[in-house]
Amino acid sequence: MAEEIAGIKIPDCKLAKEATELVREAASDSIYDHSRRVYVFGALRGEQDKLDFGPELLYVGAMFHDLGLTEKYRRDCQRADITAAHPRPDCKNQILQAFTDGIKHRPETTFGNVKADVLEHFVRGFERDAFVEIIRANDWAE
Repeated sequence: MAEEIAGIKIPDCKLAKEATELVREAASDSIYDHSRRVYVFGALRGEQDKLDFGPELLYVGAMFHDLGLTEKYRRDCQRADITAAHPRPDCKNQILQAFTDGIKHRPETTFGNVKADVLEHFVRGFERDAFVEIIRANDWAE
């Protein structure tokens, strides 16, 4: 019986099984778990948007997308070649814009993390909460 997560069936074809085995052997549990979540969230989004996608291809792509972070598959010497072959003009600003767009409507999620820094730079009027002031102003009994 195929495994199912959040109503999404995990492909159990030969290719998917081999991809799972390869990632299990090469990657940490956190990268493995993250890659599985990428598949599940991608499949959920695909279903929500009524996209016609191949679950097996999506699964293998999701499982392999971070293999370059593993010791076995990391190739720092090839980074310049890859970047040159696939230039991304204004990539840094695109990353920051996507990050800003994803959090600007949820400023309460910025406390104690890098999101506050992003909103402080890109959203006019945003003021980060000051941890020291929150602690000092708290009405906790001492």
